[in-house]
Amino acid sequence: MKELINWQEALVVQKDSRNGAIPAGYEWMAKFNQIDGIDFDKFQEDFNLKAKGEGENKFETVAEAVAKKYPQLKIKCKSFPSGQEKVAFIRALLERNIPCMLSFSLSSKQAVTHEMPVTSCDRLYMRLVWRVEEGKTPDMLRAALDDIIYRHNNWDGGKEIAWLE
Repeated sequence: MKELINWQEALVVQKDSRNGAIPAGYEWMAKFNQIDGIDFDKFQEDFNLKAKGEGENKFETVAEAVAKKYPQLKIKCKSFPSGQEKVAFIRALLERNIPCMLSFSLSSKQAVTHEMPVTSCDRLYMRLVWRVEEGKTPDMLRAALDDIIYRHNNWDGGKEIAWLE
């Protein structure tokens, strides 16, 4: 199994439960890599574009906003043509202990996704951080790789990942 080393030590509470998954995930990645010079007290508020009325919270739009304020935080984003390619890319990142987030389709009828940090991947399952609440053990999602690939290839949304370069 490929698992990030000490991923739990960098976990953050998502301050905006409706719109803040990407800013919280990017904060987690920055803390995981111990990036210096970042104001973590205001990070999620600063980069929750939707809450600020500055656009949608998408991997690329939030990454661009982060890069303007913190050029030392190099977030890369990529959309994949197939679920198999996406899973293989995530595995390669985990093998190098590089934190990443996955966009995961939640509905076959609408393009509804949840963006979550990936903590590990074995030959059958991927483990993702669903939610972190103050003072509680994180809620985890164990998703079958076959299901991740099927949703990617057959449902709208959920094609992207983001990671730290």
